[in-house]
Amino acid sequence: MLLGAFPWVLFLGSSILRIWRRRDSLFSEKSGLQLYLWLWVVVPFLFFSFSESKLAGYILPAVPPLSMLVALEWDRLLSSELTARKMLRIELAIVSAAAWLMGLTCLIGARIYYYDSSWIGFLLGAPLLATGVLVHWPLRGYPLRTVFGILVGGMLVFVGIAYWQAAPEVSKFHSSKILMVEVRHRISRDEPIIFYRFFHHTALYYSGYQALPEPIENLESLNAYFQDHPQDRYLVLTQKDGFRELMAK
Repeated sequence: MLLGAFPWVLFLGSSILRIWRRRDSLFSEKSGLQLYLWLWVVVPFLFFSFSESKLAGYILPAVPPLSMLVALEWDRLLSSELTARKMLRIELAIVSAAAWLMGLTCLIGARIYYYDSSWIGFLLGAPLLATGVLVHWPLRGYPLRTVFGILVGGMLVFVGIAYWQAAPEVSKFHSSKILMVEVRHRISRDEPIIFYRFFHHTALYYSGYQALPEPIENLESLNAYFQDHPQDRYLVLTQKDGFRELMAK
């Protein structure tokens, strides 16, 4: 939720501080709306945190109240409310640091994890790094409306690039749908897909669950499986390191 609502969720520090200072009158009419919105956020979050099955979509009920809380805080900031203004420097410093951390993660992570897609990492990291620099400068005098514009612009560029370039690339390597559709007629529960040093739920799903439920992690275990389950052919799904190891043997 922190990543999905970045950077706006980081401006809720003043809301938490305000609730703490008014804890003696928490159930008063003045604090009622804020308390209601926070309960709306926390209850679904805690409920699904204890659930055995966790999917990103489960947290969506908490997004509307979170958005309203952020909107209330920015309204207070633009109205120069004292508590909101006091927290602004800390919040901007955290946003700046987080944007830089995420930007560098994109630059490095794209090369390591996404098949040497350095250019995608650069495209994703650039708007985050730029946002991290620009929101730090307002501490020295930028108007607050300019800060808001920088955050909106930076996130729009980041999300646009992620949707345009990164999402298709990630989907290509991290969904096995196309591959499973091609080989599904060649597998069965008696002759399933074998995962070697690799596992992905999409392969299990799109194979019609005609695949081993757990990956085989080494050559000894793979050879043992071959001996215990003699077949005319075996279909093995793996990644680069596993493929190189199989080819070397």
